Amino acid sequence: MATADEIRDAQRVMWAKCSPGWDKWDPIIADQLGPVGEAMIASLDVSDDQLHLDIAAGTGEPGLSIARSQPMDLGCHAGDRHRGGTRARRP
Repeated sequence: MATADEIRDAQRVMWAKCSPGWDKWDPIIADQLGPVGEAMIASLDVSDDQLHLDIAAGTGEPGLSIARSQPMDLGCHAGDRHRGGTRARRP
């Protein structure tokens, strides 16, 4: 049976391999899922006195949209290459 560290390391390798595909298809996915993200953000009733943590941030949405309108947005992702792509799109 795999240990927790082995599972984590395997997930990081998998996400590192997949992240260039996310970058390639991000504009199309963002266009299709934009209305869903907007509805999610609207339902959160975001205000200036809140902090936001997007766990498994992926390409960064809807967290990046929240960050455009709020003072702080935090995100984390297990894959180093993927995290770099999210940082590149941060407002």
